[in-house]
Amino acid sequence: MVVDIDTAEVIRNGASAQDVYALIQGLSPCQFVLETPACGVHLYYRLPAHLEMLGNDAPPIKGVDLRGEGGQVVTIGGVNTYVGEKATKKGLQSGHTAAYKFLPDGDYT
Repeated sequence: MVVDIDTAEVIRNGASAQDVYALIQGLSPCQFVLETPACGVHLYYRLPAHLEMLGNDAPPIKGVDLRGEGGQVVTIGGVNTYVGEKATKKGLQSGHTAAYKFLPDGDYT
């Protein structure tokens, strides 16, 4: 399961992306965390085999999505380019291109 934090949308809706990240980490610490090309964050969780995976969902915080069964996320090796309205929505310059990155102090084993 992946928790996807869209920094620009969280901020646009009046919250602090850092506070949302700290809240999620406080509730369920995760060390496999990637920075997205739009400066968002993906937190990857492994669920025990006996638990049924949910589908995609949007929790009560705008800008935070859950990707579960049938969901899709891009990960290390992925590169995104944002242009026009897509760039504006993410708070980026049109033409911004970046790759997914490991964050310091993560555990990627």
